[in-house]
Amino acid sequence: MAAGITIQSTKVKAFQEWLEEKVSVVVSQLRAKKSLSIDGFLSASGANKDLFDMIEKAGPFGSENATPVFVLPSHRLVSVCEVGKGHLRLFVSDLEGKKLQGIAFHAVGTSLGNFLSENVGETIHVAGNLSLNYWNGTINPQLRVIDAAAVV
Repeated sequence: MAAGITIQSTKVKAFQEWLEEKVSVVVSQLRAKKSLSIDGFLSASGANKDLFDMIEKAGPFGSENATPVFVLPSHRLVSVCEVGKGHLRLFVSDLEGKKLQGIAFHAVGTSLGNFLSENVGETIHVAGNLSLNYWNGTINPQLRVIDAAAVV
């Protein structure tokens, strides 16, 4: 989204001061909140084994080389169910209807787990690490969920 304004050159300084005053409170509030560093954007349809293999070439990952964090913006939370001991398995779908499985480890009873459970059917932003799920002889991409947020 973009906007334009016209200001008399003699009033630019006054406008700048007014804008800084109005925005400073909001900026301070946002900086006080916890934040998550995002390395890139991804959609369910773009999450595949080829992308995972390409990411793995940047490894090994550890404290000096963190695993990339991707955000899947505006994805519909299709389903959530508890698996194992306190984990949540979920499915999200993009605008094309392509689904991606996610796993939120140790999420049951946490703010993340509660958010996911309460927002099935809603459009959310979800962030995590791309991984592969090996199950019954098949290999499927999945997201190791780190965080999620409502679309506002």
